[in-house]
Order: sequence, then structure tokens, then C-alpha cells
Amino acid sequence: MSDLKKQPGFCYEIFKNQAFWSFKDTVGYNPCSFYDGYIDTGVTPAQAWQGPGHLEVIKKVTNGELIPGCHRCYKQEKAKLVSRRQSSKNLYENYLKDDDVSKTDAPVAIDYSVGNLCNLKCTICHPSSSSKWISDWSKLYPDKNMDQYLYRKDQYITIEDPEYLKNIRVIHFHGGGDPLLSDAHIKLIQNVEKVKGLHEVRIFYNVNATNRVTPEVLDLWSRCKLVELYFSIDDVGERFEYQRTGAKWQQTLDTMYWFRDNMPVNHMFNINCVWGYLNLYYLDELYLWHKENFAENRLGDPVELIFQKCLGTYSLDWVSSNTMNVLVNKFSKYPEISNLLAMLDVEEKPHTKFWDIVRRTDNIRNLDFCKLCPEWSKLL
Repeated sequence: MSDLKKQPGFCYEIFKNQAFWSFKDTVGYNPCSFYDGYIDTGVTPAQAWQGPGHLEVIKKVTNGELIPGCHRCYKQEKAKLVSRRQSSKNLYENYLKDDDVSKTDAPVAIDYSVGNLCNLKCTICHPSSSSKWISDWSKLYPDKNMDQYLYRKDQYITIEDPEYLKNIRVIHFHGGGDPLLSDAHIKLIQNVEKVKGLHEVRIFYNVNATNRVTPEVLDLWSRCKLVELYFSIDDVGERFEYQRTGAKWQQTLDTMYWFRDNMPVNHMFNINCVWGYLNLYYLDELYLWHKENFAENRLGDPVELIFQKCLGTYSLDWVSSNTMNVLVNKFSKYPEISNLLAMLDVEEKPHTKFWDIVRRTDNIRNLDFCKLCPEWSKLL
């Protein structure tokens, strides 16, 4: 097995984790929530775990192949950034003390998406991950059918099979939507507790930092080994409100401080920043805000600021040589930010698609990116 770990496509998630996404009429599966594409659809979690799609990915790793769906991790590592693959290595080897990659009859970890129920319509998002986006999306793309995005919050996959849950030690509640708006996360944790208890279960949440939880949820979390909240914060002040449309900066801060004051002691926080066209120029301001205002939880544990490259329409992939020089100079004191620039190509060509979508979206929402971000807009 030690030789298997030396293969270029090896990742613990492929052997231990299963990610699934609830849609209106089906469920899609992949090895983790960063994987590009689905390896199975329309079956139960147990069937997907033992299915041909999963076995084919394992076979490719064993044969020394790189996995096309894992290209995001490969690119991050090439830029000397910490990838999901590297994070999972640390999780399994150093935290869980589990480096066995023998094929198990059920996963050790799951990435669980509960659909698109959300109270925000973040600019970088879309209706498959946010129910609030549907109205604006229909105006942006009037010829597209919106039915696929219209489903109730109780239309998510439920997992009760004891044989499937018996090995679970890690649960990651991720997008689309905000997982705290649905009771799906509560039911899953309760089902795991019935099967094996929660004393060795570590739980991660990606949340938009606008929704609080009940005392009952706090009590449920207190029985877990560890609960980590990843707050999605991409900018500060008015720019945050533009990017996380529907949120108010001060109310978001109040919610984060509420969690800091009320979480059970078995918790940690992180801040997840998705960077791209909308905010790259201003990341130093977010860095300083984090350092001065939310660098620790109430117990003194560090709160990490994590930078994740935006995917899709607002993914920034190239800048001009002049813009690159400006960014290099601006971030010279912040290596955590300047390292991100290695993921950008230098090309002298216009950002046509970005300007088209941002202007159309601004027109629908009565907003003005250029007015809000004049320095950055001029460079772009």
C-alpha cells in the first residue's frame, strides 16, 4: 500500500470519501466536493460506493494515472498552494491516524450537499446552488428552463442505512445552499449517532455566516469530537455586500461573533475566501481585517484565512503585464496573497466575458461594480 501512495494520482479521498449532491430529480456522486464531474448518478450512496465509476477511478490511481477530475488540486499544487488532496493527507494521517487505503465496504468520510436552499444570491453563484438566484437567472437567461432549480428543501437524500454509516468519522456539509437553513444536517448527525455515537466524528460546515442555530443544535454539536465552521467571507464592507448579495456586513459580523461566543468548546473556525474577478485587488484589506478582528476563537485557537480560486464565470485566469506588476507590488508584504498570482497567466487580451456578465447582472440588481471598485475596474 505504501507504493500506492506514491502514485501521481493518489488521494486519500478517492479511497475513503464519498461526495454527493442533491438535485431535483437525482443525486450525483464524486470522490470529493472539489472533483470536476460525477462518477455516478441516480443510485443509492452504497451502490455508488461499490459502483463501476468509483472502482474505475481507483483502478486509474493504481495504474499510475492522473485523474482528470482532480485537475483543480494538481493546478493548486503546481502553484505551491495547499490543495484539498494535501489537506486530506493531513486529516487522515495526522488527525484521524488512519493511513490504510484498503478498499472499505463503506466510506470513512462524506461530503454532503443538501440542495440549493439559500437566503443569499452571491454574485459568483448560480441557481443550482442558490434558490435566491432563480429570479435573476431567469432575467439573465430568459430562454432557459428554470424548472430544474425549483425543488423543496425537503427534497434531499437521506441516509439511514447502518451498514453505510458504520465507518463514518468525518462529515463535510458543503454547498450548494447554506446547510444551516435545512434540517438535513441535523438528521444525518442524529442517524450517525444512533449507529455509532459521535465521540469520534469530526464535522465541517461551509456556511455564509448569516444564519444561527438553535440551542438543540449546539447541544448536538457538543457531543461530536470536533465541529469546524468555515465562514464564506470574500471581502469587507460594501464590497462584501455586493459579492454576497443579500447579506449585510455588520449583521454578518454579529452572527460570526455570536458563534464565537456560543459554540461548545469542541469547535474551530476558518474563513474561506473565494477569489477571482470581483475581489483579487482587495484581498490585502480582507487579510488585515482578519488579522485584526477574527484571528482567533474565544479559546485562543487560530482562525485560518483560506483562499480558494473561483470557478466558472468569475474565475480570473489571466491579467495584463501592467496589471500583474501592480498586483505584485501591492501584495509584496503579503506572501499568502502574492502566491496566488502564480495561478494567473499574463496575456494582453480583454476580459470580455466578465464585463458582459457583470454589467448585465448589475443592470438587473441596480448595482455598479465599476463605481464600487474603481481602481480594479480601471486595471481590468
